[in-house]
Amino acid sequence: FFFFKQKTAYEMLRSLVGSEMCIRDRYIIMVMKLFLRQRELNETFRGGIGSFLLFCMVLAFLREHKKDFLTGKKDINSLQDVSLGEYLLRFMEFYGIRFDCASQQILMVNGGSIISKPGHHRDYSFSLISPQDEQHDIGNAAFKIRDIFGVLKNRYHFMTNYNYKSGESVLKLSLIHIS
Repeated sequence: FFFFKQKTAYEMLRSLVGSEMCIRDRYIIMVMKLFLRQRELNETFRGGIGSFLLFCMVLAFLREHKKDFLTGKKDINSLQDVSLGEYLLRFMEFYGIRFDCASQQILMVNGGSIISKPGHHRDYSFSLISPQDEQHDIGNAAFKIRDIFGVLKNRYHFMTNYNYKSGESVLKLSLIHIS
């Protein structure tokens, strides 16, 4: 269900993901694609987040989120209890609030990591280094990233402060788009 523009994306998918992303985790990508599309923030040529960049962002988020579980700081069995709605909230919190695109960059190679941007100046562009070419910053094209992170922050705050009715879906509220 991925439609990447890069010809080798299918070939590298298995080596990039390995056992890090289960089937349930991949639904985050589908929901976020719809979320971005509803807001016309899904086209790379318009400064949005395309499929391949979104895939890398979700993978980087999952790697960061699962670090505490993999290092033994948290019980690995509790990962099974995390719902898709909770993952979406955590994704929105991670990029909308915690990730500082002015001072941090994401590396996808060698197991992935988040590091400080090189140099001492604050550059507000998004930096995500391609898993295919360490010289290529695929996040650079997303020139609307501050707007996108603002939308994620807004939706996260709305969803965490909403008075849910019994049985009401977090997913439904994450997808509602008010023009």
